[in-house]
Amino acid sequence: MKAVILAAGIGNRLGTHTTALPKALVPVQGRPLIHHTMGFLARPEISEVIVVGGREFAGVAAAAEKCNPKAVCIENPSYRLGNIESLIAARHLLTEDFLLCNVDHLYRPAILERLLDARSASLCCVAADRDRSLTADDMKIATDGHGWLVAIDKGLVRFDAGYIGLTYCPRSCHAVYWSAMEATRERCGPMACVEAILATLAATRTQVAVIDVSGIGWVEVDTPDDLERAEDFQCR
Repeated sequence: MKAVILAAGIGNRLGTHTTALPKALVPVQGRPLIHHTMGFLARPEISEVIVVGGREFAGVAAAAEKCNPKAVCIENPSYRLGNIESLIAARHLLTEDFLLCNVDHLYRPAILERLLDARSASLCCVAADRDRSLTADDMKIATDGHGWLVAIDKGLVRFDAGYIGLTYCPRSCHAVYWSAMEATRERCGPMACVEAILATLAATRTQVAVIDVSGIGWVEVDTPDDLERAEDFQCR
């Protein structure tokens, strides 16, 4: 299985923390964010890590390769658009099962263990939790009550859980996933986010399994307040 890290984001909401640095290089607990993500993905099940960078690409690539000299680093020159463009940049390398993740999350290892244990060989899977209060900017998930995705969007009024930035796509689902990606970009334009692909799958009644990782713990780094919380987050 391959892993793709979407690391091209500018991080405008972090204010002065990203004046001179891209989001992936913002230090958390003395290390750049991307080092935390690389450490999270350092598992035998993951054969290759692909990092898609944008702003200050050389610095992001160097940081990734410091953790994993075999990391494959790809530049997304359209990094100011939606992160679906980063996925498109990596698509040609995704010839087997893959895990899609964002660079601006800190996860405890047990989250990946639960996702890998519950993954399906024939279904796309997303990780979600139910143990936090969601804000207007959080990506919300609605299910059918049996663990299948019905909708995903920040603006959902009725929802069951919050998406935590991890999507697993087995090779058997590539055709339907890439078709949904193309339909999403055509409908939403180049500013689309990768989560909109999941919304397209749900809208076409394609089964996407929602894996509950509640109670384990993770943190997103999107604002200065998030960064402060991340400094105290125990990754183990």
